[in-house]
Amino acid sequence: MLLLVCLLKIQSANASPEVAPQVIVHPSVSVENLSRSTLRSIFTLRLTRWQDGSPVRVFVLPDNNPVHQLFSKRALGVFPYRLRQIWDRMIFSGIGKVPKQIESESAMLKAIAQTPGAIGYVADGIGSSGVKYVDVE
Repeated sequence: MLLLVCLLKIQSANASPEVAPQVIVHPSVSVENLSRSTLRSIFTLRLTRWQDGSPVRVFVLPDNNPVHQLFSKRALGVFPYRLRQIWDRMIFSGIGKVPKQIESESAMLKAIAQTPGAIGYVADGIGSSGVKYVDVE
């Protein structure tokens, strides 16, 4: 019993806290911060244009990616499977297009940097000079 308690303390001391991934946009996007509700509207495909009228291009990681799962739960406040249901419903009803799925965070950085109006996310601490980081309030 004592061994189990010690192992649990060691394990919890080594565990890193989960931090919500960082939202990134193409440098041409004229926002510095987004409210959580606006971010949710963008990623649920209800908000399709930026304030200047340019189209929003949504990029996401695969459903089983840990960064995607954390982003969905922490930044958007929805479970990943629920987000997928929302996208599927919008696609099948003909009112929306599925977000562009990107296979890795490095590919996400590259895609966002090359696509005007793009928005996506990466793990905290991953940086690139070709994208702009946006604060979520």
